[in-house]
Amino acid sequence: MNDVESTNDIIKSTVPVLETNGRAITETFYKLLFANYPELLNIFNHANQRQGKQQAALANAVYAAAAHIDRLHAIMPTVEQIAHKHRALPTPCPRARGRGVGLFFANRENSA
Repeated sequence: MNDVESTNDIIKSTVPVLETNGRAITETFYKLLFANYPELLNIFNHANQRQGKQQAALANAVYAAAAHIDRLHAIMPTVEQIAHKHRALPTPCPRARGRGVGLFFANRENSA
């Protein structure tokens, strides 16, 4: 087994957790994100945050990526839409790294 196959197997193993806890993970993620980077509040749609739409969209995107890791072409229209939206935002690299760390800790907190 090569590194790509091994990585894909690890990603596939997260699908049941994402299916069950994905929403809780992303809710925790956004709480951590805004607690640690309050300046990011102004780039998110507050109504979507209150209604849980942003959390659901992220949970669905992460789940879809994990579930389709061997067939990413199947979700490319969604990935392109997300990428287009994110490219339009003024988000410097240090903040982007913070989001990744936040998602890791949110996942860990909701998967125990």
